[in-house]
Amino acid sequence: GFRSVLEAELAGIGGDHTFYGLAYLNSYYTPFLEKGVFKLRGDFRFLQPFAGTGFNDMPLDERLFLGGTNTVRGFKDYKIGPQFPISKDPKGGISMQILSAQYNYYLNKRVVGFLFADAGHLSTKDWDFGRLYTSVGFGAQVKLLDSFPPITLGLGFPINPKHHGEVKNFFINFGASF
Repeated sequence: GFRSVLEAELAGIGGDHTFYGLAYLNSYYTPFLEKGVFKLRGDFRFLQPFAGTGFNDMPLDERLFLGGTNTVRGFKDYKIGPQFPISKDPKGGISMQILSAQYNYYLNKRVVGFLFADAGHLSTKDWDFGRLYTSVGFGAQVKLLDSFPPITLGLGFPINPKHHGEVKNFFINFGASF
């Protein structure tokens, strides 16, 4: 099946920081071979400061971040994209794209093996599309009990990290995500 969501937000009218946000999120799932499912994901998120607010005025918790288990696996959480010059901490961004392809193979009702390829871009520029950071890998999802969320374990291998400090090959996640 296909799932597509369009989101919009308006923040800060009458407050200290004003911006609007737009997101277009897409997932496509299709059976592939006898015990498999092929998944595609394409997410596009943009924030646009206005009325005297610029990127540097936006609070960190309102900015977009990229890297990690739910975005581009194989990279450390939030390590892809702009960083503060001295501390090298993530700065966040206002333009983000995520592309992902994943093949799940159902070994039984509790264990799923998967292969993936992820790519993403994050920028402080308005409506920016640019260099994609990419990662490929594999893993398994295990559902121990029917009433508990699945546990996902995996290994991701970034193809083009700028620095070794961006890389986190092993990941674990509680609950399903794609």
